[in-house]
Amino acid sequence: NWHEDHAIVFSRARSHKTPTIWHGKLIRSLKLLGLLVFIVGDVIVAMHGYGSDISYVAHIFGFIFGFSAGFIITRDRFQETWEKILKIVFAVISVILLFLGVLWNIFGF
Repeated sequence: NWHEDHAIVFSRARSHKTPTIWHGKLIRSLKLLGLLVFIVGDVIVAMHGYGSDISYVAHIFGFIFGFSAGFIITRDRFQETWEKILKIVFAVISVILLFLGVLWNIFGF
């Protein structure tokens, strides 16, 4: 959706008021900044493990699975061919990771 929202229109509760229009580039930039701050903060906390028993492998696979699931679920107003292909690829990766995770948990590789 990066190139689709050039202007974001917020309708008002009172019908006689004009809608508020925000520039889409600002909103996109703030979303990207928030995501980057979250990722950098999470990496810093992971690097300074503080002696905990956290499974980082599980978190890495959780990130990959969550990213691919988010990509699959996201709806585009204008879906291009490469997006359809990438959604299928991410669906296959998600199913494989889910299957491997269940096997790993059952058999304890």
